[in-house]
Amino acid sequence: MPALSKEQRESLDSRASRYAEHLDLAADWLAGRGIDLDHARYEGLGVVVDPPAIDEVWDGRLSIPYITDFGVVGLSFRCLKPHVCKESVAYVKDGKEHKCSKYIRPNINPDMPVNLYGVRSFDDAADWIGVCEGELDSLILRQIGIPAISIPGAGNWEDHWINVFEDLSRIYVFADADEAGRKLYERLKDKLSMPVLKVRLPKGEDVNSTYVKYGAQAIIDRIKK
Repeated sequence: MPALSKEQRESLDSRASRYAEHLDLAADWLAGRGIDLDHARYEGLGVVVDPPAIDEVWDGRLSIPYITDFGVVGLSFRCLKPHVCKESVAYVKDGKEHKCSKYIRPNINPDMPVNLYGVRSFDDAADWIGVCEGELDSLILRQIGIPAISIPGAGNWEDHWINVFEDLSRIYVFADADEAGRKLYERLKDKLSMPVLKVRLPKGEDVNSTYVKYGAQAIIDRIKK
């Protein structure tokens, strides 16, 4: 399996550290989503300020590092602007308008597989773990004491991920109530040998909105059912 070069790892670590210094710029945005600032710091979140050329079009976005025992292996960038992303222009380059995407997950090495987010949760998991679609959903779950990882994009799956789940007795899937969420749940059921259980959140809500509206216990109670 291809690996990041030393230079790529150093670049990711350096950029994540630089952006983490500006996390306070997103304090109000994070608070509005129930994300504790200290927990966000622990997760390495930041805001892209004065970026190098490789990230210049992501200026002002929330930086979400993919942290492993070996350091940062990837970066995701979340739009912080108060607009409807798919209806807005993110930037203009070479005279061409590029629509805004809520999440951008650039792959600095095209030969590298997609990474799971929040993999340090496997160290905290006893015999089960939660799986989400979005990085911030799994971050919320970890904030309230639930070990959780996310698969960036419900349509993504790498068969080698089977190995990291093999010591667990069950999986809880916190999927959005849409077609992408259904596919994520079905894919996990198909690929994994242990029971895969769907956590049914209130209609029209995801992990983040459920937490903000109803609190942590509303999520924890649904895991027990």
